[in-house]
Amino acid sequence: PEFQDAFTNQAVVLREAGKYAGEKQNDLIKAETYLNRSYQMNPNDIETVRLLGVLNGVKGDHAKAADFFAKVVQIQPNDAQAYLNLSHALRNSGDIEGA
Repeated sequence: PEFQDAFTNQAVVLREAGKYAGEKQNDLIKAETYLNRSYQMNPNDIETVRLLGVLNGVKGDHAKAADFFAKVVQIQPNDAQAYLNLSHALRNSGDIEGA
């Protein structure tokens, strides 16, 4: 339990498993399970947060996607792609002014 590298690596493996399940297997349920477990272990991992935004957008939950993309912007405020993703999610959720 005290081996922090193993804990960090487990979160990365779960993230990559979620990415693979979503992109290659088109299994959104499995992808969400893995990504949520990774997020619980490391809620500030930018790629996990971004992938959860993408996943929720694909599922049609644009408000939840916007929440995740807003967190990406918060973590990386100089990332133009993060703002673009947030804008798309806000627009798709009906928040035209926010977008």
